[in-house]
Amino acid sequence: MKLYRTVFFAGWLAVSGAITSVAAAECGPPSKEEIATQEAAAFAEADADKSKTLSLNEFATFIKLFEATHAERHFKCLDTNGDGQVSSDELAAHRPPHGPHHPPPF
Repeated sequence: MKLYRTVFFAGWLAVSGAITSVAAAECGPPSKEEIATQEAAAFAEADADKSKTLSLNEFATFIKLFEATHAERHFKCLDTNGDGQVSSDELAAHRPPHGPHHPPPF
């Protein structure tokens, strides 16, 4: 569910016009191809024994790696001044008007 919220929030930021210029392109939802590439990379890294299957521990690693990729993308969207840190002002500027955990009313 966290991954869905992150992807949804990033997409909503782009659609709502909260982000402009080059950052808007990077802040939109990832394409199916990007997701597949990220998933394959996380799977390969998590598959410690190279069995092409994931044990429970490997799966937990996979989830952490995959979510980290999306967290990094989201972080870059929020860090509008590019200083490598997200301030409370940057968070507030990109918060949808209805709050971060509720979908827009439509």
